[in-house]
Amino acid sequence: MLDSFFFSQLQSSFQISSHNYFTCESCVWKCLNDVCRLLSKKSFSNRCNHFLRIRDSDNRNRRNALHQRSSFNYQCGLTMKKVLNFFSRPEEEIKTARTTYVSREPTLAPHPTTAARNSAPSARQVPPHDKTAPVPKAEQIPTDYAGIVEFFQRKVRDRKSPYNGLVKAADGLKEFIPDETSRLKAVLAICGDKWPLDALSLAISTHISDIDLARMRAREDMRSQVSERSAGLRKQAGDLKTQNEKIEIEIRSLHDNIRKLEATLSSNKSELASLDEQIQLAEANANSASFVDQAAENLKNDLLAKKVILGLP
Repeated sequence: MLDSFFFSQLQSSFQISSHNYFTCESCVWKCLNDVCRLLSKKSFSNRCNHFLRIRDSDNRNRRNALHQRSSFNYQCGLTMKKVLNFFSRPEEEIKTARTTYVSREPTLAPHPTTAARNSAPSARQVPPHDKTAPVPKAEQIPTDYAGIVEFFQRKVRDRKSPYNGLVKAADGLKEFIPDETSRLKAVLAICGDKWPLDALSLAISTHISDIDLARMRAREDMRSQVSERSAGLRKQAGDLKTQNEKIEIEIRSLHDNIRKLEATLSSNKSELASLDEQIQLAEANANSASFVDQAAENLKNDLLAKKVILGLP
């Protein structure tokens, strides 16, 4: 698409109509040849001459040459891009996913030399909308006293200062001078020109400021942690209260059910006692029925005996 883009720019510049495109294209290339020759752009001038020879050749050679028209025009477009700055500069890039070009007034700019390109920083240019640095995580504050002391000592050690240089040099003499005060004085007496007193005083004041800042941040962090912890505990306590209320409601419901069941059980026991009495009466009635059979049988036998005694048939 580069050849179409550049030729459309040139077409508007030279006021070339669409129906006269094939004829006026040679004129455009002749003008470009003159411009590039004036600018000492021999590579593009040679391409222009080659194109003009193609235009002037017969039909057979023209068909063979125009078979490579796309690659030829693409190379011409790349060369034209180097000569004329029709494209946007890096700081003018559109913040969109699609690649778009900004039409500009052609300005002549010298080509950067190889040394300049090599000396240029190789850091990748990050667009303004892409500059999202990761947020550093907050350092965890220890809870014990020894850990807190080590936390503040690490804040002092992390800053490069004349005082830390003096302490580091004094630590090298710990084997020979066990006392810390004597060790620091000895190193200061030997290498005092390396660490002026004003610089040491300023460094210690800076470390004190670092400690105060770290203490303030630690307080804020601990206050935030305590607040978050308290909020979590309050939420947990609220959940437990809600759960206890539900359990109490369920217990009351169970008590009501127990009372109902106890009443039902008492009623069933009373009914069972009544049934036991009825069973006993029924069994007593069964015994009286057996007495009836016995009495009837005895009376029957007595009558039969009397019949025999009387000699009755």
